Amino acid sequence: MGVEPRGVLRDAIAAIESAAPGASHSVLASQSQRVAWLVARGELDEREALEALRAAGDRRGKPTAEVDAAWESAMKKAAPAPSPAPASKVAPPKKSKAPATKKTVYPGLDDAARRTSFAMDKPHRGTWVYRDASGADAMAVVRYGDGEAKEFRPYHPAANGWVVGDPDGPLPLYRLPELIRDPAAMVAVCEGEKAADLAAGLGIPATTAAHGAKSPHKTDWSQLAGRKVVILPDADDAGERYAASVTALLQALNPPAEVRIVRLPGLPPKGDVEQFIQAGGTAEKLWELIEAAPTESVDDGPPVVVITPNESEVAAQALAALAARDSNLYVLAGRLATIVERGDAPRGIEFRDEPPPQVQPLETISLRGRITACTRLVKYKKNRDGEDVASHAHPPEWLAPMVHKGPEFPGVRPLEGVIQAPTIRRDGSILDRPGYDRETRLFYRPNARFDAVPERPTRREAEAAWAALKRLLCDFPFRSEVDLALWLASLLTVLGRPLFDGPSPLIGFDGNCPGVGKTLLADVVAIMATGRPVSKMGFPGGAHGDEEMDKRITALAMAGVRLVLLDNVAEPLGGSSLDRALTTTLWQGRPLGRSEIVDMPLAVTWLASGNNLQVKGDMLRRVLFARLETREENPEDRQGFRIPNLLRHVRENRGRLAASALTILRAWRVAGSPRTVDALGSFEGWTEGIADPVAWITNVDPLAVRAAIKAADMDAGARESLVAGWAELPGSESGLTIAAALKILRAHGHDDKFTALRSALAEMSKTADLPPAQVVGKKLKTLEGLPISGFVLRSDFDRTNTKVWRIERSSAGSAGSLQGVDFPHSLQGKQNGQNDLRLNAGSAGSEIAPSREVFPPSSMTKYPTGTGNIPGIPSTPCSGAREVFEL
Repeated sequence: MGVEPRGVLRDAIAAIESAAPGASHSVLASQSQRVAWLVARGELDEREALEALRAAGDRRGKPTAEVDAAWESAMKKAAPAPSPAPASKVAPPKKSKAPATKKTVYPGLDDAARRTSFAMDKPHRGTWVYRDASGADAMAVVRYGDGEAKEFRPYHPAANGWVVGDPDGPLPLYRLPELIRDPAAMVAVCEGEKAADLAAGLGIPATTAAHGAKSPHKTDWSQLAGRKVVILPDADDAGERYAASVTALLQALNPPAEVRIVRLPGLPPKGDVEQFIQAGGTAEKLWELIEAAPTESVDDGPPVVVITPNESEVAAQALAALAARDSNLYVLAGRLATIVERGDAPRGIEFRDEPPPQVQPLETISLRGRITACTRLVKYKKNRDGEDVASHAHPPEWLAPMVHKGPEFPGVRPLEGVIQAPTIRRDGSILDRPGYDRETRLFYRPNARFDAVPERPTRREAEAAWAALKRLLCDFPFRSEVDLALWLASLLTVLGRPLFDGPSPLIGFDGNCPGVGKTLLADVVAIMATGRPVSKMGFPGGAHGDEEMDKRITALAMAGVRLVLLDNVAEPLGGSSLDRALTTTLWQGRPLGRSEIVDMPLAVTWLASGNNLQVKGDMLRRVLFARLETREENPEDRQGFRIPNLLRHVRENRGRLAASALTILRAWRVAGSPRTVDALGSFEGWTEGIADPVAWITNVDPLAVRAAIKAADMDAGARESLVAGWAELPGSESGLTIAAALKILRAHGHDDKFTALRSALAEMSKTADLPPAQVVGKKLKTLEGLPISGFVLRSDFDRTNTKVWRIERSSAGSAGSLQGVDFPHSLQGKQNGQNDLRLNAGSAGSEIAPSREVFPPSSMTKYPTGTGNIPGIPSTPCSGAREVFEL
């Protein structure tokens, strides 16, 4: 009876979908191989088969790439093409080889047996053909002679015939197509092809390894993974060794086979199934013996990995053992990695307390030791009797580098970082169980006891949680309630990072003078999330500052760092590296010690602190600043705080406070995730996942700070001066060359004309003179088409094909000016029901009055001009604080 192709495909799909968790990779490989043989023979359509396997893999949680890789490997085996063997990273020692002799090609197997028999002067006593999963001839074993003089010769198909020797790669099991036909049936493993044929005649699928008891390790036993197997050894010492070796190989499969050993009764020395049948043994008697035999206990020790010349297969087996047995092995940024308790600080980072757990790449030398711990490496050597005997072996020099190189690591868990406080998943569920979480790819290692977050918290519970958090900040002089809401956004960003897709903006704590509490605010966030003060990074400046920032960000991504403070920033924030880091979650960089560029997950929450923070370039749309303003000349000398030792207080109450923050996010999800804020470009996921819950619970829009941040753009004034100054030049509307413009400025170098343009260009010059025309041209190119102060700068070419720059009037008029921008002292909002809140910070330069619907007069406390109004402020302020909260 032939193999029904679609039945095989259905069986393969069922096997993949029902594979045990630790066995899914090997089952996928073996079942892909079954289907590939049929495709290679033209019995199944390749596209249809691959799509079916992909669908099965998807239902089992397998990435399409893993299914495709298994399929590609299977098709190569099914239809091999001559190609050089893959070279390992570290080549094994070379051995001198004798000159190759040309093998005789026999036109047919019968011809090979006849001619070899004549040459050996021994009678031909039998031929046994091994076939692959598709039924095609793979090899054959031929017996010559009788008794002690018998010899066996292997043959395999070659171009135009057969040649002596084993085929390349692992050898197939004897009678393989019959074994595949009924994957649920028990399989008998005998010693020799003749015994296997006789056992099959008793009604049990039977097989053997090529070369019998001498070399079972050369056979591919993967088709028997997870199956019930009975071993029928010969009645001698070699048979016992064969049974032990096969048992070890079968139990090393993933999943292991269920093995029984039946020693047939009444056999003479060296007897086997043939003598059992001659003595009256029947199928019924054999099944009685099988049912009575105990299942061999699975060795709980490391799996056996046999070192063979097939380096890629040995490396795959070693990696599978690591994935199954090494609980601290992960993949980060395409490299094997491990979690360390106290690792070295990444480049440019300052740990202010004991180092946190972090992810570090696994070095090759460490991997070698892990391979030794997770496997039993053996190598077969021939003894005096010519039998292959297994002996313990050390890892070959090529093994660890080959596993380390990858580039794929099937079965090893991907990791994006380590967290030390609960978090909230994308679906709104709380991650509060220690250990690895597959959905978020985070490892949760708590370092405190945390209160439970309610399953379905109400808005009232969320408001109580916000009140508990707000109480911490009663001694901070926030400029307005918007700044306070932005601090809450920073806390929820760190604790709720898995809740949203995409990047998050940099949140800066900006002060009007030193000592106002900017870094302290960041420490409060960090202690709630990690139990430690925030890790600091200096903002690199100078000519090579951006290059240094790129290296530091790469180090952060490699270590899985999730929170960083750019502390005491004294120069404008910006630069291409930081710009790129703030708008991506997949960082491309070259890790230390590697020559290639790799992709790394980047989920850093960026904080910054400084006095009168400024931004430059394209950073304006990537930052949000919470402002602290005090009227005290020496705020660092303040006394009489409501919470004297704030950081100690946060540490002692961390479990409750972190749960309060997550309660707000959970309540927002339970309320239906109401949308309350217009999306911030490039940060739409963060807006919905963090800004919306903040606005929902605080009744103010945290993005309203953007109106004031525009005034912190250091380039805005220079742009205005340059464009407006160019408009003052004679001929600017028809177009001027840069050389002509510089000539005009030099001609008026001693009067008061064109001072704005001259000042703007002087900022670009490295000398006391005006800058070169090339420098001016590059700057004008960045401003082309941008509406500034009612003007638009355009480039054109004159009659001589020389570039000129001309000025057009902007249709927006003077609305584009950034001059006179004032931060709104309070916000206007309108709440329509509980879940529909739309907040608007107004346009730049406007002052927005507080809404009485959101903030009734009884909840407001008036302060002198220039202070903000925060709902819930008590009538008795804290000593030394300009703004306080109702507790």
